Amino acid sequence: MALNGIAPIIIFNFYKEIPIPAFLQGFTKKTTIPLIPIPIYLDEKLTQISLEDYDRETTIDALRDGVSSYERVSADVVNLKFSANKSNIVMTAISALIDLIVQNNVENKTYSITVFYDNIFIIGASLESFGSRLVDNTDKREISIRISNRPKEKVVAESPIANTAGSALGF
Repeated sequence: MALNGIAPIIIFNFYKEIPIPAFLQGFTKKTTIPLIPIPIYLDEKLTQISLEDYDRETTIDALRDGVSSYERVSADVVNLKFSANKSNIVMTAISALIDLIVQNNVENKTYSITVFYDNIFIIGASLESFGSRLVDNTDKREISIRISNRPKEKVVAESPIANTAGSALGF
């Protein structure tokens, strides 16, 4: 059920951690290299998988104190619901890729998921949940995938800059 003639695209990216040489360990935390991305173009005519429903929800935490305002994105979540014949090979491949993520890559964050469809464009997301169920008295399977944007790592200075006025000589 592609809207506006555009079918969903899901791209699974996997990364390999490489060891950091001893002389560089103080400069970098973790080094990963990307492996070949696995794109899956979910055109209903080609794959026999239909996108039944999708939505995106973005939540922002806001704190206001007088004239000051602090805001941060607390969640950016996309829900996708698909259905297909239970013996569909593309559905089996998606399930296998999700299983690969769950078995080997969640703790190390050595994967990411990109989704493009209609008004949804989310890059480098993480898997939040995955569900699969057979529809009663049919040969159909429903799959739901919930992904969310990973929060950006904040750079924290080890020694903060002093918030005092003075001259160039430090007086």
